[in-house]
Amino acid sequence: MKPLRQRIEAAVVAHLVANATGTALSSVSILPGQSDADLPDEAVVVYCESASPDDALMASHGNADARVSVTVASNANDTTPATHGERVEAARDLLRDVSAIRTACAVQSVHLYAVHFAGENEGRDGDRFGTVLSYSLPCVDNPSA
Repeated sequence: MKPLRQRIEAAVVAHLVANATGTALSSVSILPGQSDADLPDEAVVVYCESASPDDALMASHGNADARVSVTVASNANDTTPATHGERVEAARDLLRDVSAIRTACAVQSVHLYAVHFAGENEGRDGDRFGTVLSYSLPCVDNPSA
């Protein structure tokens, strides 16, 4: 079985891909951060930075606090700031659907307790807009599921 971080990434990516149709994300590649794929100009990258045991959540029972960043990247030469903003808002909206993310996590043998928004950073680097949405996902690794 894959490490917990990779399974959480896979679950969030699957959720975004399954629900991107009809949103500003429908024409954007949605990729896991732990991938060898080349990053396209227009992309959403989901990266689980850590999935650390959390003593406050009774770590001995497999509980962890997963730190996940979702980066929305747009080519500034082809995309207006407004279009980039619409993509960010679409990602943010999809990540509010805790029930659907919980279902995607269950497929990866992870029980998700909640999705907590932790912050947002944005900027422009050369010809790219980038916005990073940060989340905390308290969960339990449930490999026997």
